[in-house]
Amino acid sequence: YKKYIFAPMSGVETAIAQVEQGNWDYRIEGKSTSTEFDHINENFNAMSSEIHSLKIDIYEEEIQRQQVELEYLHYQIKPHFFLNVINTINSMAQIKETSMIQKMTQYLSAYIRYTFRRERSMVTIREELENVKNYLGMQLLRFPDSLECEIDMETRAMDVEIPAMTMMTFVENIIKHAFDMYTCTKITLRAFMDDNGCVHIVIKDSGNGFGEEASGHIMHCKEIGAGGKQVGI
Repeated sequence: YKKYIFAPMSGVETAIAQVEQGNWDYRIEGKSTSTEFDHINENFNAMSSEIHSLKIDIYEEEIQRQQVELEYLHYQIKPHFFLNVINTINSMAQIKETSMIQKMTQYLSAYIRYTFRRERSMVTIREELENVKNYLGMQLLRFPDSLECEIDMETRAMDVEIPAMTMMTFVENIIKHAFDMYTCTKITLRAFMDDNGCVHIVIKDSGNGFGEEASGHIMHCKEIGAGGKQVGI
């Protein structure tokens, strides 16, 4: 029995111990004393190889996921925006506008905290709207005569969850593409729930809109402008 049962079992136990210690290249070598143990050894070796491959795949996927997250955070960082805010705070400090400095830093702190948080990908419309307000608050302090905001949110729609930064991305695009500091740009934000329980979010601006060529590209799902890595809707 020692030769036919205990010795082969000892080999399997040794192999299991090696794999548990992280030695994924360990294999049970040689022929056993019975066909049954040969099958056990072959299946163990195959299982060990498969587990090793899966762990490598999972590890690589995790690295890729983290890389995507880092790239996403990188593209969320807008150096020009932060630099402009800091310059505005500096200008306020020179004329001793302490209350405005306090407001600007509060808006900026809340905006940064929301932008770089990672615990949830879904947020309520209320949470997203609060971040939009912080962003627009900073813009209103910078351009008080060039920006007007109208917000009309139905109460029962406020707790509905949407992907984080959904509304924010549209509002940022308005400031980037439609805003004109020499005229007054109006931004309208609405959210309401219809009779079927579907929530509608409306984001409008009084800018000139897209030209005919750009509109045509959008309607036909064609790429606009040069390629590149961007975060958008």
